[in-house]
Amino acid sequence: MKMKKIPIVSVIFLVVAMTIQSAVSYNRERASLESDIGRRMELAEKDFVLRELIDSEAETITCLVRGKDQRDAERRLRNLLFYYFSQRFDDLFGTRLFVINGDVTTDLTNTFTHSNIQTFTTVFNCAANVKHFSKGTDIEDVNIGGAKQCVDFCLATGAALVHVSTTSTGGIWIGDKESVPVLNEQSLYFGQKLGNQYMHSKFLADRLILDAVAHKGLRAKIMRVGNLVARSYDGEFQVNFSTNSYMGRIKIFNMLGCCPYEQYDQPTEFSPIDETARAIVLLAHTPDQCILFHPYNTHTRLLGDVLNGLRKIGTDLRFVETDEFGAIMQQASADPKKAPLLTGMLAYENLGGRIVPTDNTYTSQLLLRLGFRWTEPDSTYVDRMLTAISQLGFFDV
Repeated sequence: MKMKKIPIVSVIFLVVAMTIQSAVSYNRERASLESDIGRRMELAEKDFVLRELIDSEAETITCLVRGKDQRDAERRLRNLLFYYFSQRFDDLFGTRLFVINGDVTTDLTNTFTHSNIQTFTTVFNCAANVKHFSKGTDIEDVNIGGAKQCVDFCLATGAALVHVSTTSTGGIWIGDKESVPVLNEQSLYFGQKLGNQYMHSKFLADRLILDAVAHKGLRAKIMRVGNLVARSYDGEFQVNFSTNSYMGRIKIFNMLGCCPYEQYDQPTEFSPIDETARAIVLLAHTPDQCILFHPYNTHTRLLGDVLNGLRKIGTDLRFVETDEFGAIMQQASADPKKAPLLTGMLAYENLGGRIVPTDNTYTSQLLLRLGFRWTEPDSTYVDRMLTAISQLGFFDV
């Protein structure tokens, strides 16, 4: 009998995934929690992780910031720190906190020519293009190209890499509805459909890093984060909150003034950005054999309860039957002002299948043993978050 040819792409994915499996298999074991993250760190791009590093034992922190020139790069970082924390940390600049003007998509070894790169012990790559669709290659340039530059830099210097990824790499499942897989800390590829550039690029970045761990001796950790939202104690979002895909869905429901009944009971995960950053830095201390983590909130809220919070900012949102919601969506898609906002939601609907569920039992148990607890997102937190972004004009159309 003549054997059916297997598509080359499938073979590549299967072979690499099987080879990489040994790199993440240690995550099944109860590992020692004691490991040294090192005293010198280099941070690719910047976010709340930087504050956690400032509060850590790191002797020096070097931040890669994209600016017009060195002076502009430093100014941008100072302004960002003041925006988030009402402090500029002036006493740290030039002594413990250093800035390099550069881009994560370029050769980092050349970028850091004037620094003693051999002293860097850990690289935190927090850079990401979170757009889900683009006509160009800007998403891939940052998400894949940036990851490759970090891998090459770490291999050249011996530094460890801590890479921030996403649970979106679980993709969409269009196979047997009775056997939907689960994305956990021991899985990479199981036949999921990676239906947009963001999913695909972040998946390939994870694959690239795990391949370097399995074959090139790279020391790395991948942090697949969840739905990054406002700071836990005051509702303050990251500067780029307008590109948050989940909040984009909330904006659509707000714009349409309705949501299908069938989505009311949909569990919604909120990972406060400050707590996520703290979890990432804690997990960075784990042994080299522990590689893949899912630091996202173990608590959830119902989507309907979240949307009910919109009433407090002036939206009389109602729940409707699916057919009525579809008709309202169709009508809105004919409006030049509303149609662009609907593109992402319609694209996901056209993919078919269902979003692959995730599991973070291993990571959660590890964080508990490290003394970390996630805050439960109660109604006060959600209302404060919605109010904060509403005051910034997020819901304006």
